[in-house]
Amino acid sequence: MYTHTHLQCGRFVTRNGARVLPDVASLLNVAVALMVASPWAFHLVDGYKIWEIRKRDISFRGRMAIALIGSGMLWGEVEVVDSFFMTMGGLCLPSSIDNHRIPVHDLSTYAGTGGGTYASGGGGYVIVMQNAVRYPYPIPYEHNLGAQLLVRLDRPGLEGRVISMD
Repeated sequence: MYTHTHLQCGRFVTRNGARVLPDVASLLNVAVALMVASPWAFHLVDGYKIWEIRKRDISFRGRMAIALIGSGMLWGEVEVVDSFFMTMGGLCLPSSIDNHRIPVHDLSTYAGTGGGTYASGGGGYVIVMQNAVRYPYPIPYEHNLGAQLLVRLDRPGLEGRVISMD
């Protein structure tokens, strides 16, 4: 059950010990956050970027939060609907660039170069996202040091948890 508390910056909702704005209370139903660097995190939560390119595949499907690396903040959430390997040649196509928004000269930072599989330096894994939502305010969270890709949220004994906003 929700309880309400009025603070200077508006009404908060408390659930499972975490306080969030009512507009972002759905965050507590999101179990995982993807760690993403700037500016890509903002492009994802604004729906401008719908493909995230990684060196490793993920099996997760469903809604996940987007965490800005180094900020300790969740900025929004997306729905992961697919992931697949794409060669560097495929990632360089204009239709692909429209989805991942990474300039061709920067692709080797996110995917390998050369031919064949990622292991031989020939591409990257595309994480396909849709239904992006940017939270009206960033939500603080904590995770263990060393987390690199995905962080589990608000689960006792696991890496991350949403923390109070005050």
